[in-house]
Amino acid sequence: SYVDIVKASKFHDLDKHGAAMMKKAHSAGMAMGEADGELKIVAIIKANDEETATQLENMARGALAMAALGKESNPRLANILESQKVSRNGNTVTVQIGLAIETIKEAIEREMEKHI
Repeated sequence: SYVDIVKASKFHDLDKHGAAMMKKAHSAGMAMGEADGELKIVAIIKANDEETATQLENMARGALAMAALGKESNPRLANILESQKVSRNGNTVTVQIGLAIETIKEAIEREMEKHI
């Protein structure tokens, strides 16, 4: 998926936080697929400048670091979160998350059993 943030924002009533973010990012995209037994989710954000991209990179790193810390106390998170990576090239930030496909399948099967 892809979104031109400036064009898309014209169709929505944004609060002050949304309007501020809209001025910082140009476009964003996301892709999902399977690789190495993981469901890979990749988000790419093109910021308007390198300073904003650095801030977005740091925010993503912080969020993923908190998730990694949570793995110790949350077995469900520990079983599903396989990999994570954040990178920045100029004003483009890329975030990659890998989820365990087998764990996802098991969770779906458990939920289906509850409703049969």
